[in-house]
Amino acid sequence: EYAVQALEAGYHVFCEKPLARSMEDASKITEAARRTGRFVAVGQCLRFWPAYTEAKKIIESGTYGAVRHAEFARYSPPATWAIDNWLAESKKSGNAALDLHVHDVDMIVFLFGKPTSLRSVGIPDGAGSFSHISTVYSYPDKSVLSTGGWAFPPSYPFNMIARWVMEKGAMELDFSRESVLTLYPESGEPKPVPLPPGDGYFHELQDFVTRVETGKAPDVVSADNAAASLEVTLLEIESARTGKEVSLA
Repeated sequence: EYAVQALEAGYHVFCEKPLARSMEDASKITEAARRTGRFVAVGQCLRFWPAYTEAKKIIESGTYGAVRHAEFARYSPPATWAIDNWLAESKKSGNAALDLHVHDVDMIVFLFGKPTSLRSVGIPDGAGSFSHISTVYSYPDKSVLSTGGWAFPPSYPFNMIARWVMEKGAMELDFSRESVLTLYPESGEPKPVPLPPGDGYFHELQDFVTRVETGKAPDVVSADNAAASLEVTLLEIESARTGKEVSLA
């Protein structure tokens, strides 16, 4: 509602993720952006996070061949830092599936496009969503899976992890390690990957400000591609609820 009002008032909009709680609301935002000629950037910050952007460059370079397997994980203690603990209210936040796990879903869509189908399981929160969710995605040329949530105890440290198995090596991203991103070639020793300074929060806002100043619409993350990631995440919730595979074809 507020995003649409801001667009109709003539403003470009930066929207926190997820873009919306439903595809209906997401469509209202994307349609308002097209109607008003304004643009919407969305806080899918992994698309700007140096470790992930460097990993994407390495994958797209083809140096280590095609990706044959990828897995993503996001582990967190309960989200108690929000005002009035609103993140714990599934009707407001969508719980960990939509607030936390959506980051990895977005990275999967960013790297590989939408899957042809998916199947999910999770820990239900009793309010229609999940405090932890795990998904297997179907692609014709690779296996992809993800898992994440905040069902861990308060003493458990937050961490985000990703691994890629390629034809000529592997790569691991782990924020609990001194070397966050490491390459494992077929021969030779592991190679820590140097990362540029800053984090995804800084770079996504820097990009948004630059876009506003220049009038150039976002091309890394926009309302349309954030809506695609939202769609996949909502279908994961549906799959986990029903216990059935969901097709996106």
